[in-house]
Amino acid sequence: MVKLLVVDDEPSVVEMLVAFLQEEDYQVLTAGDGHQALRLFFEQRPDLVLTDIRMPVMNGIDLIGRIRDVSLVPIIVLSALGEEGDKVRALGLGADDYVVKPVGMGELGARVAACLRRAQLPGP
Repeated sequence: MVKLLVVDDEPSVVEMLVAFLQEEDYQVLTAGDGHQALRLFFEQRPDLVLTDIRMPVMNGIDLIGRIRDVSLVPIIVLSALGEEGDKVRALGLGADDYVVKPVGMGELGARVAACLRRAQLPGP
């Protein structure tokens, strides 16, 4: 089963994403900040990371950089920050995709599947 790591400090967003992604037959791990996400990343080796940018302790930009230091796992940013500079920075640091909240679950599911396909991982 494909394992996804969802990183966001808003419990309602995490709950919605987990419900949708589990319906799509993904195993979902969750973290509320970048430090917790990094620990889970090394312990659980997810196949894809879906992260917010603004979080306490370690933000999503720092998380992307730390993951890219050691892995090519697909990373999708899901953020309310929609300015071009935010997108360029995240993509420049190694994110594979950048999606602005709010996003439809169908679109998000398609983007997850596309990133996994490009990484040559089996879908659900």
